[in-house]
Amino acid sequence: MLAESTLERGARVDDGRVCSPVRSSGLAPGDVVVFPPEVEGHLLDPAPLVASAPAEPRSSVCGPDEVAFGPACARVEDDRLVVSGAPEPLLFRVERGGGEAVFVLGPGQRHVLVGLVPGAEQDVRGSAVTLSGIELRIGVRVHTLPARPRWVLTEVLSNPLGPEPKEEWIELVNAGSVAGSTLGLVLEDAAGSVPLPERVLEPGEYALLVREDFEGGLGGDVAPAASVPLLRLAALGGNGLSNAGERVRLLDANGTVHSVFPSVASRRAGVSIARRGLDVPDDDPDGFAEHADPGASPGAPNTVRER
Repeated sequence: MLAESTLERGARVDDGRVCSPVRSSGLAPGDVVVFPPEVEGHLLDPAPLVASAPAEPRSSVCGPDEVAFGPACARVEDDRLVVSGAPEPLLFRVERGGGEAVFVLGPGQRHVLVGLVPGAEQDVRGSAVTLSGIELRIGVRVHTLPARPRWVLTEVLSNPLGPEPKEEWIELVNAGSVAGSTLGLVLEDAAGSVPLPERVLEPGEYALLVREDFEGGLGGDVAPAASVPLLRLAALGGNGLSNAGERVRLLDANGTVHSVFPSVASRRAGVSIARRGLDVPDDDPDGFAEHADPGASPGAPNTVRER
């Protein structure tokens, strides 16, 4: 029997059928429910259902460089936590640095939680809610790393209007809170690696990685401003950057990977592939897209073309 049955908002289409959550009072796990043919004017499938208890939440096993973050894990950096390892889709509400962040994290995904103070011990508190509605409390004390430069590959023009590979470039920014030198950094792709020349970039400063014969603005390409540093390399890629997409990485002398730009095909000449934001994880499939008009922004913040 069904007592005090109500349909909740949020109906969805599943395999051609319209489905809606039904909440019933007085049910215990194992009870058999037979729905009437109609509830509140909605036609129902009267097939019997068995009430079940919410699934027990699971927790991830964290790596040696991570801390437990509720049922997930987090890597502590200077001004941020990189949250990953969600065993199931989770809704997080987190308080840190006087502000609140709300985000959803699923298996295999990462979320960058910014707003921490570098080089300080601080508390991060909040909760994670499972699909079954179970709320898991989060309370962790972390000691963040000292402030440091943060190198991010933000934009790639592999298909210029001008001559290839001469006019190709890769954009680099110091997204950290202190200045840093590019000495010791290496750009790596499938064809090999090439060291970056020495240049100190201030916080928020951009630079372009280009070939030694790069001019800029040829054939109608968007030209970088005269103030943008050009870090001239012996080569970009084996014979230039592939228009079909080419994964490139930025490493330091110790082999630590600082940034990865994924392989994304360039479909239109003169239009770069751009990272949506400086905090977008390298492995976010939705974090990279074609640049909006005028097609590129060498040495400046990106604006991507929305679908």
